[in-house]
Amino acid sequence: MPGIGKTLAPVFVASILNPERFATLEAFRGFTGMIPGKSESGLTEGKGGKMTKAGPTSLRRALYIAADVSRQWDPQMAKFYYDHMVHKGNQHIKATCAVATKMASRILQVLKEDRPYEIRDTDGTVVSKQKAREIILEKWRVTDDVRKRLRRKK
Repeated sequence: MPGIGKTLAPVFVASILNPERFATLEAFRGFTGMIPGKSESGLTEGKGGKMTKAGPTSLRRALYIAADVSRQWDPQMAKFYYDHMVHKGNQHIKATCAVATKMASRILQVLKEDRPYEIRDTDGTVVSKQKAREIILEKWRVTDDVRKRLRRKK
């Protein structure tokens, strides 16, 4: 899986242990702590808050690093990142955390099904690593103008 190599794979295996212990993908995403928390009080309900940060810190760190690499080598992840940056106006860190959450689901699914991960284009076609990179650079590259516009002013 793009973004997961010899260094990060043991972190995922050690954190997950048995993939069957998570009944749903949502349960695993909640375990990672990469999901936004909710704030409810009386009649108000706030969504999209800060990350819950539940679960192991090492798992969140590994997911973030893997997601940052994955968005550069997996067209589906690149499109997801692109949508968050360009269409939703999220900054790099928030968009990468969204990719990490999506990636967590994929990691668990691959482990549950005990199958190799296949890199696919956004239409579902299996592609090589090199072809995937070409697709990303052609279609899903976030321009420097967008990055500059979204950069937080201090």
